[in-house]
Amino acid sequence: MDVNEECTRGQRLALVPRRLLPTGHGGFNTWQPAVCDAEGMDADVTGAVEEQLGGQRCAAVVLNYNNAEYTAVAVCAVRAQEPPPTSVVVVDNGSTGTQLEQLRAVLADDVVRLELPHNRGVPGGLTPGLRHALDAAADSVLIVLNDTALEAGALALLRARLDAEPLLGAVAPLQVRFDDPDTVVTTGSRLHRGPWLVSARDAGRARGDVQRERPAEPDYLDFTCLLVRTQVLREVGLPRAEFRFYWDDTEWGVRVRRAGWRLAVEPRAVVRHRVSGTLSVGKGSTATYYQYRNRLLAKRRLDGLPGVARVLAQEPFLLAARALVRGGDGGGTRLQAKAAWDYLRRAPYPPM
Repeated sequence: MDVNEECTRGQRLALVPRRLLPTGHGGFNTWQPAVCDAEGMDADVTGAVEEQLGGQRCAAVVLNYNNAEYTAVAVCAVRAQEPPPTSVVVVDNGSTGTQLEQLRAVLADDVVRLELPHNRGVPGGLTPGLRHALDAAADSVLIVLNDTALEAGALALLRARLDAEPLLGAVAPLQVRFDDPDTVVTTGSRLHRGPWLVSARDAGRARGDVQRERPAEPDYLDFTCLLVRTQVLREVGLPRAEFRFYWDDTEWGVRVRRAGWRLAVEPRAVVRHRVSGTLSVGKGSTATYYQYRNRLLAKRRLDGLPGVARVLAQEPFLLAARALVRGGDGGGTRLQAKAAWDYLRRAPYPPM
């Protein structure tokens, strides 16, 4: 179904799932459009949701960029949780053309909409929504990128983990591929501190196999989808907007763990993820450049100049190894060297 076909002039439609039925492509395509009440979610409804959550307030922050249809699916899956969040905030990260109008058309009146004038990247886009949740005295925040869809019951499982483990600062659902929900994307990530590189845990494994195990505690969680205590955000701080893309989640996760909080993945809770569906930088050389350069920025923010010096001292060996493995193709090697040089001389980032 084309989301925009369900919108008529003068109406906002809340896309309420009749049933979340996976199609052959792993999507959710059975929807029942319902015109929102002009009053939105009133105090009685909010109070009832808080009662279901044990008196706690859980806010959801969904980040949109140039894809109202993806965002409608993500918001619908969030609102279909039992119990749902007490509030839903959608941050538009500088959408262009007619995309912003399409977003306005498909969101219900009780969804808080924050519109940014230009794309600030993932951490910069999330920041206004997180601040809104903090100002609203939420106890926890569900961070959701718009290229995802939570499966039924996921939020309740994440909340149960936070409630049961007082030192757990944030918990993420098991990520599976949107178009192949039996295949795992990640159960959190590893940070290899020697070479200062990262890798996804359990990528490509069968969903059932991973769910029968208890995933190891990750070094960090990416911002695709996770539930975080607002106490952690107040103590540790928000993600750093200067990263824009890549390594923002790594740097924030290390800060959280150094502050004494734990991170975890709840394998029974599942989110379906269209990998890289949110990023405007895509998967080309610009994305690779951001990964290389922000790797050094993260080291500087966490361990200062001595940490950066240790990483740079290893770079010639890593560059030589990469060129050898690629049979002399130095394209990636030259890009990594350029990213390091640009970082050192504080050159502007390339346009996204």
